[in-house]
Amino acid sequence: MNKNNPIGMVDSGVGGLTVIKEAQKQLPNEQFIFIGDTARMPYGPRTTDEVIAYTLQMANYLVAKKQIKMLVIACNTATARALTVLQKKLTIPVIGVIQPGAQAAQLATKNKIVGIIATEGTVNSKAYEAQIHQYDTDTVVVSQGEPEFVQLVEANKYQDQATRELVMNHLAPFKAVGIDTLILGCTHFPLLESFIKAAVGQEVTLIDSGRETVYAIKQCLDKLALNTDTRHDHDDDVYYTTSDSDDETFQVIATNWLARSHELDVRHLKIVENGISQHLEEISMPRLILASNNQHKITEIEAILNDLGIDLPVVPLRDLGDKVPEIIEDGTTFEENATKKVMTIAKIAPNDYILADDSGLSIDALHGEPGVYSARYAGDHDDQANNDKVLRKLADVVSREAQFNSVLVLIGPNKPKLVATGKVHGLITQQRHGDNGFGYDPIFLVPQFDKTFAELTADEKNQISHRGLALQELGKQLPAWLKGV
Repeated sequence: MNKNNPIGMVDSGVGGLTVIKEAQKQLPNEQFIFIGDTARMPYGPRTTDEVIAYTLQMANYLVAKKQIKMLVIACNTATARALTVLQKKLTIPVIGVIQPGAQAAQLATKNKIVGIIATEGTVNSKAYEAQIHQYDTDTVVVSQGEPEFVQLVEANKYQDQATRELVMNHLAPFKAVGIDTLILGCTHFPLLESFIKAAVGQEVTLIDSGRETVYAIKQCLDKLALNTDTRHDHDDDVYYTTSDSDDETFQVIATNWLARSHELDVRHLKIVENGISQHLEEISMPRLILASNNQHKITEIEAILNDLGIDLPVVPLRDLGDKVPEIIEDGTTFEENATKKVMTIAKIAPNDYILADDSGLSIDALHGEPGVYSARYAGDHDDQANNDKVLRKLADVVSREAQFNSVLVLIGPNKPKLVATGKVHGLITQQRHGDNGFGYDPIFLVPQFDKTFAELTADEKNQISHRGLALQELGKQLPAWLKGV
């Protein structure tokens, strides 16, 4: 077993994040991979067979695909019903949250009256009672199921005033019983800690079973000499969910609760049916691959996606490494060349969105030249030679109308091709003017400003550029295209 491998954590939903938070604090060098089974939560009402099956599926994925060195069942219900099964089946250490919480409660209580709030599954299992009575049979244990608390946390309502009032009402009976210690027997409940404390009284000691579990993790790492030699800052911790419809809620809760300054790496696991049983497979979230390494283009695309509220990472062509086949631009139109680019890249990235553009100058008096040959009109990407060739050909020509054209082509898995175009009209000057820009910018006059593209400021050029207009058109069509409307 490699001690530098990550530690896996599983839970029925977001509750296990309370364990992750404490683990990140106490174990700064370890890497964690977390799975929240948001598609099948809550586990409380599930049968024992279901809870065992679901927990085992998550464990199998983490062991087979992520090579974890230890598994933490950061869910009280799953611990109560599946811990012993997984400890027998897996060859790595498996730690649950009940024993550490029960032991901490037994050490904390002075009057030997301990309260427990948990899911129905955990309460009905009597796992906490059994564990506490192993330490002291005289301790009185008062358990209460609180499934609504789980739902409120999963719905990101754990800070609402209505939730505070519900918690106050539900926990009022504990005051009458006279508990001096209360076990938060569900890893969701620490997110409600301030409300719970107000409900049961400041004098009652709250036991966070998740926090206590981290102490057990540390002891196990020390005992088995599994502490990592590699330092992690938890930016490379990975979080999985099983319900794509809940990813946004998970991201909000996780970011707020974990107080991370960077965007969390949240991924999706698909529950796959194979006729006999289920298993989990990672579904790679699609990217938008831009067939360019131009940072200005990348920034423009990112700004459009951000304005539209579309969460799609933009990846430049260089990030694909040397896997990209040679792109042969031998089309006769801008759209044809842009299409060739996206189709070539799709051969190595079939599950991603791919955006390419082709643009160029078309001069009426030259029957549309240089057109698709704009970049190599007089040589291979030689701007000066290209400009000189145009000026020579138009030396005795009076009519100098021209257009800058831009065509964007976007494709995606199971999507029709999306085409967006932009065009700006102008005139070819007699000589070069201006030092900004590139290509034919110094000889393309924009009547609206009475300046060449090379004389315009960046803001002026962005207002009327052919690529800018094409991007605006893309932005109008993109939301409906992504939704398949």
